[in-house]
Amino acid sequence: YFVIQSEFGTSDKISLRETTSRDVFFHVSKGIIEETRVSTCQEFSSVENSVQILHIEENACNEESYVSFLTERFSDLMFLWIESNNFQNVSTFSIRNHALLSHILIEGNAFTEQLFSFGNDTAKSFSIVNCTHLISIQIGPYSFSDYAGPFVLQSLPLLRSLLIGSVNHTSYNFYSSSFTIIGSFDFL
Repeated sequence: YFVIQSEFGTSDKISLRETTSRDVFFHVSKGIIEETRVSTCQEFSSVENSVQILHIEENACNEESYVSFLTERFSDLMFLWIESNNFQNVSTFSIRNHALLSHILIEGNAFTEQLFSFGNDTAKSFSIVNCTHLISIQIGPYSFSDYAGPFVLQSLPLLRSLLIGSVNHTSYNFYSSSFTIIGSFDFL
C-alpha cells in the first residue's frame, strides 16, 4: 500500500491490489479528489454542484428531452470525462466560467445523432469560454459530427493541447462547422 502526504494532510492507506489507477485521483493543490460517475441523465441532473471529477459513462444520456449540455452549476469542476455514445440529442454544448477545470475528455460518437457519419445541423453550437485553468481538450472520432453551427474557444489562457478526432482515421468531427478560436495560444 501507499499513502499520499501533502499540505492538505495524509490520505488513508491505498492498496494497489484493491484499486486501479482510475480509482485514486490526486491534484497537486487539492490533494485526493473524488470522482463522480454518472450512468443516466437523471443521475447527471442530480449531481451535486460541488463535483470535482465528473465521469459520464457510455450510453448514459440519450433521452430526447435532453437538448442542452451546460456545466455552469459545477463551480468546483476540475476534470470532465464523457465516454462514447452520449448526449445524442444535445444541440447546445456550453462550458463556461470554470476557474478550476483543467481537462476535458470526450470519447467517440458523443454529441451527435449521426453515429459513424456526419451531418449539417446549423442549429447545433459548441463553446468553451472563460476557463482560466483549462490545459487540454480531447474529443474522440465522430463526436459533434453533425454540428454545423458556431464553434467557439475563447479566453482559455492555459490551453496547451487541443486534440480533435484521430490521426490517420476518418473522424468527421465538426464536419460542417467553421472554427473560431479567439485569443492567443502557445501550443507546444
